[in-house]
Amino acid sequence: MPDCSEPYPKATFIPYGNLQLLIEANGLTMYVGDDLGQATNVVQAAWMQFMLARQINGHKISDDVVFFACSNRKQDAAGVTRFLEPLKDRFHTIVEMKTDAEQWVKWATKNGLAHEVVTWIRMNPQWLDGFKPASDFSRTPTPRAVHELSDLYSQNIDKSMQLRVFSGTIGTEASVSFKTHLEYYVKLEDPDVILMKPEKAKIPDDPALLYALCGALAAKANKKTIEPILTYAGRLDKDGRGEFSMLLIKDAVMRNMNDVMQNLKFCRWAQEHQEDLAI
Repeated sequence: MPDCSEPYPKATFIPYGNLQLLIEANGLTMYVGDDLGQATNVVQAAWMQFMLARQINGHKISDDVVFFACSNRKQDAAGVTRFLEPLKDRFHTIVEMKTDAEQWVKWATKNGLAHEVVTWIRMNPQWLDGFKPASDFSRTPTPRAVHELSDLYSQNIDKSMQLRVFSGTIGTEASVSFKTHLEYYVKLEDPDVILMKPEKAKIPDDPALLYALCGALAAKANKKTIEPILTYAGRLDKDGRGEFSMLLIKDAVMRNMNDVMQNLKFCRWAQEHQEDLAI
């Protein structure tokens, strides 16, 4: 016979999905609330139970769980109204993240972004994060938008359409700057020709042209081309362009490290220049 001593059935909350993982975690676990600033007050208030009581409907959250949250700022026009003050008070600290062009260039080079875009940012770091909220459909450059620019440029868009398309990604002002940068590449000697005769190839006097050329050569780095790249870099060093010499080799290594390291001559060179080559 069923037990009818209770006037109504009792419901028990059974954690599932991510909530269950928070309870059962037995190793360091990061739980990230992305775009938490866009959440309603009700959702933010629910997070306070996580943060302070460390419970989910009576179930204890594992001590191995650490809470993080990410958000845009109110002035970024991303739909953030405000954070509940008690919720902010439950975090140990609030850190504002800022872009770093030098770090971005290293990341972009290692991850194969178009070298034309990478050299543009290296020469014009202000365009990596020129974000300004707009009330219409115009855009301004951000690290995400610059990454998208690299993807678009790699699609070989017709030159007559480039400015219009790029403006829709990074804004008109930044697009004009990038298009001007691309004009340098028209003035460059063919990188393939330089790699065939690195001991005789012309060295540009214009630093902007040399920046572009180093990027174009580094993009072609592999276990075969690294030797002529070393030859050309050696000429840059002798010509008093040591900073460009090392820039060229570092970018070449970051572009295709696994393949380049298969070249015995380069490995010997790298051993002799360990401190200079530190990436």
